[in-house]
Amino acid sequence: MNTLRAYISAKIDSIPVAGLSLGDFSVTVYRTDKMSEMSTAKSLVSSVALTREVGGGFYQYEYSGTVDFILYNYVIAVSYSGSTLLDETYWYAYDFDEDINTREEILRGSVMWTYIVYESNGTTPISGVTVRVTNDISGRNVLVSGVTNSLGQVEFMIAPNQMLYIWREKSSYIFVNPDVETV
Repeated sequence: MNTLRAYISAKIDSIPVAGLSLGDFSVTVYRTDKMSEMSTAKSLVSSVALTREVGGGFYQYEYSGTVDFILYNYVIAVSYSGSTLLDETYWYAYDFDEDINTREEILRGSVMWTYIVYESNGTTPISGVTVRVTNDISGRNVLVSGVTNSLGQVEFMIAPNQMLYIWREKSSYIFVNPDVETV
């Protein structure tokens, strides 16, 4: 049995927010079969709170069920219902048994990458765009996601030297997805 741990950073105006109630986060863990293109996501656990606050605006979720990283991809979806208005959340997922206890350990090996979404004129930024970053052309293996700020920017901590597929979505806009980028 392995333990799936994932870490989320909650921010307001790019500043980490500590002290949020763990019960204000609702977590659902899904599993999809790596061998099947048409695999349906199976919900393993639903509507549970985050496990603990690590510190520095980072929170942890831990799933200790039967985990097989060779056969399955795991997706952790989180919703936040607290009274503090968050404008940024970043996921840092880990697929091993190591328990991470500091902000520095969470960020180890990652680089900050800024993605900007513009109007079709190429100069006017679009705020409020949901941006998902995947490492597969099908868009099923989501690494991180976020929403663009008033400058059309969203920042992600990403492991370097990889090809990424960027999926953009906002009501009343049509984007050509995915946008392929190399970090």
